[in-house]
Amino acid sequence: MKRVVNLLTIVLISLLVTTVSCKTSSLTLTVMEPADITVPAKIQTIAIVNRSLPVKENKIWNFLEGFFTNEGVFVDRASSEACINGAVNQLRNLPRYKEVKTVGNLDLRGAGSGVFSEPLAWSKVEQICKANNVNALITLEVFDSDIYYSKGSEVRTKKENDKEVKYTVFWKAMEIDVKAGWRIYDPVTKKIIDESIFTDRKRFSAEGPTEEAAARNLPIVEQAIQDAGYFAGGRFAFRISPSWINVSRVYYKKGTTDFGAAKRYVQADNWEQAIAIWEKYTTNPDADIAGRACYNMAVGMEVTGYLNDAVKWAEKSFTQYGNKKARNYLYQLQERVEKQKLIDKQLENK
Repeated sequence: MKRVVNLLTIVLISLLVTTVSCKTSSLTLTVMEPADITVPAKIQTIAIVNRSLPVKENKIWNFLEGFFTNEGVFVDRASSEACINGAVNQLRNLPRYKEVKTVGNLDLRGAGSGVFSEPLAWSKVEQICKANNVNALITLEVFDSDIYYSKGSEVRTKKENDKEVKYTVFWKAMEIDVKAGWRIYDPVTKKIIDESIFTDRKRFSAEGPTEEAAARNLPIVEQAIQDAGYFAGGRFAFRISPSWINVSRVYYKKGTTDFGAAKRYVQADNWEQAIAIWEKYTTNPDADIAGRACYNMAVGMEVTGYLNDAVKWAEKSFTQYGNKKARNYLYQLQERVEKQKLIDKQLENK
């Protein structure tokens, strides 16, 4: 068996605690997802700067926009900085880059609207990268936010003096769309690796005994926009670095009495022993038992990091023994194998 993933790619974070059916149990894995954008592996250190603030001639329009949309004047400055911080903090917790820096002493200006400005001069990009000893420069060049409100009420019941009493709860929600546009500059090739605008939405909600009370319980607009900006920055980090997600898997706990023993080994995180038990039954004369054993072998191989072997066992469970659950699992594993190729490319120099 050839192990195709490293320890960063898949980590078992929790084992079965929930019974899915009388035949199966579930577990949760943390697996690695590839980034949406593949940044060349040579780029290991980056600096992120804010270029979303308007030049002088655009300041009046931004002032008026903030005034009429009730987003607060100068809110976008603090919120765009929060967006930068969200990206930096998240990237520092992800495995892609060796060093992520912010450059706060620059006053780079852009259009200050929902469109990209002209790219920075390459001499400026080179200057910033050299001064900060980084391989590439990422700029936040577009930042804008929009707020949407909704409200409603619902009738609930509670017990008072052993009687069910109906009462009304009012709610109000505030949803903030943050549009953030980013450029990734490579000073060596003098190419813009990526130029994309993303819109992310963050929702805030509150309840109260009256509509006015619910509105008062919402966060203040300025803070909410900053929180939404921070959230949007974190989302961008996931787009340029592989990251971890939780996925659910099921395995058979019933087939023979030995399957119960294997389950206990799984719960004790002793996959070697569980796999040894299942493997004995993969050629059982009873096709149902053999199919379940092969399926469980696929789960064991995935958990321990042998994706290609997991695919083979799932395929055998479905094609040879007709286990219907194995078909969907096979597709999931095949998708993971393809994603792993991209992850390996994105983490090539790690």
